[in-house]
Amino acid sequence: MPIKVKISSVTDGTNQKLYSGVGRAEEEFNNRSYFQHVGFSSIPKEGSVGIVFKEDNTFTMVASTDTSSDRPVLSNAGDVCIYSDADKYVKVAADGEITITNSAVSGGKIVIKANGDIEIGSSSLLALMTDSIITKFNTHTHISAAPTVATSVPTPLFLTTDATSKTKAQ
Repeated sequence: MPIKVKISSVTDGTNQKLYSGVGRAEEEFNNRSYFQHVGFSSIPKEGSVGIVFKEDNTFTMVASTDTSSDRPVLSNAGDVCIYSDADKYVKVAADGEITITNSAVSGGKIVIKANGDIEIGSSSLLALMTDSIITKFNTHTHISAAPTVATSVPTPLFLTTDATSKTKAQ
């Protein structure tokens, strides 16, 4: 028989997490089992709702959820997200784009586009790297017996991956 429980706390136990909360008719649950999927761990916020299964005197929470204001918005069928709250998340879109967001930090976003391009904040990684390399090339000097002379900038070398997954220079 499933029961909804308003979670008051979740702690780490020896073999699994333990939850405490209040169910129907103010029924209290203290330090009961909370199972989660292998490789995934979370501590639901106080006030989140858990689904508990009862068998005799065993009450085991198997799922939890929070309010929609605590979750990032997903737009398309097939999108998935791991999140701490609506402003801190990793989202894998159905088209393959991956977004890592931390809105608590200015420009706190990294996007790996479905085509492999990478954006950091509002700039592309390629542009950030190219600007940095060109700046270094433009300002470096050679020291010798001759007077110091700034060198010219060669064309930057870019690495790409072809359809056979071989890396080549352009």
